[in-house]
Amino acid sequence: MISGRFFMEREEDRNRILHDMDILYPTEPAAEKTKRYFKEKKKYFFLALMGGILFAILLEISTLQQSVLQTGNRIARGSYDTGSKTVHLSAYYNDGSEKEDISMQISGQQYSLSETERMYTEMMKQLPSIILGENSSFDEVRKHLNLVKRVEGYPFHIRWQPDSYRLIDQYGTIHSEEIEEEGSVTRIKAVITYEDYQAESVFHIRLYPQLLTEQEKFIEEIHQEVEKRNAASVTDAEIQLPDQIEKKEIIWREKKSHESLYLLLLTIVCSVTLYYGKDMNLHKQVEQRRKEMKIDYVEIISKLALFLGAGMTTKGAWKKIVTDYEKACHSGMKKRYAYEEMMITYHEMCSGVSESTAYERFGRRSELPCYQILASIISQSVKRGAKGTVTLLLREMTGAFEERKSIARQLGEEAGTKLLIPMFMMLLIVMLMIVLPAFLSLQGVS
Repeated sequence: MISGRFFMEREEDRNRILHDMDILYPTEPAAEKTKRYFKEKKKYFFLALMGGILFAILLEISTLQQSVLQTGNRIARGSYDTGSKTVHLSAYYNDGSEKEDISMQISGQQYSLSETERMYTEMMKQLPSIILGENSSFDEVRKHLNLVKRVEGYPFHIRWQPDSYRLIDQYGTIHSEEIEEEGSVTRIKAVITYEDYQAESVFHIRLYPQLLTEQEKFIEEIHQEVEKRNAASVTDAEIQLPDQIEKKEIIWREKKSHESLYLLLLTIVCSVTLYYGKDMNLHKQVEQRRKEMKIDYVEIISKLALFLGAGMTTKGAWKKIVTDYEKACHSGMKKRYAYEEMMITYHEMCSGVSESTAYERFGRRSELPCYQILASIISQSVKRGAKGTVTLLLREMTGAFEERKSIARQLGEEAGTKLLIPMFMMLLIVMLMIVLPAFLSLQGVS
């Protein structure tokens, strides 16, 4: 069990977190938010701890089940085709006082000599038909041979050694240009090995030039003629392409890559993306404006209630808020949408628009119900007098506070969700650092 002292934060750390919570969430009690913060932090800690412990237990169970050392100090070899494996053991003296860590190579199980010879005989019955590929017999080989390195089901490795690499190479590729029309006889030797066992087998083959279609012959003749002219005119500044081959007229045209089409397509895609992306960005800005104005709503109402309660006129209170905002902007404060709308309204009143009309325009421009209510309250106060206006503003401010709390809570949840992504990525990296060496070690043992 983890001691409770582990979760006892220092007083200065708690005060710092309390201060940060007070700044980030001014509409919520910082103490309550800090309490929830520590509760969530402990929850994530225990989730990660329990997950890691569970994974470690499962890994240990898997390791115990895959024990290398069996009863009677026996070690099981790998199967015939797995090869050798590395085993890590500890050797103790009789009294158990000392031990030695030993790593050794255990070879895989091998076939006996009689089994090897039997399998060799079986494989040699299949090998000729495999290497012939699409050819019918070794007396007429016109297509490339299938010189395989291994035959499935047998442990042998095959290495091919042609007598004449000019005619055929170790991969079975035939060089038709070097083969006579009546055929060329050659040999190819297969060196077959398995552990200490080695055998050789020789295949006699007659190679013929490949049978080409009319189109393939025509293409081959063009290549030969162009190569011939190229070799004869290496000192010239130009090469003359043939106008006809075998009395067939040839018309040459340059093959264009038309990369401009790809550029045009990319341009269209980018243009459409930018066009609609601009709309998306505009919608995003409008949504951001709405959120920001909702956040500033409580502050504006409280200022108006304060100034009107102090005896200022509606226009005077409005002017005071706008003037203070302009001073703050000159001092480097970022512009706020709600105060910008108030500034426009004040300039309209200065230019001769009546107060009630200017306030009504302010409500319509905001496109938010809360500001439309505010404009209605202020407009009515201008028409019917300021009596009761402060009371209405205070009542509206109470509901606005609840709205602002909801917005702040939503923004906090969104930020918390974004922070979970790097947290889980870091957890995944740590788990990989722990698990990967364990799995590599298990693979080495097996």
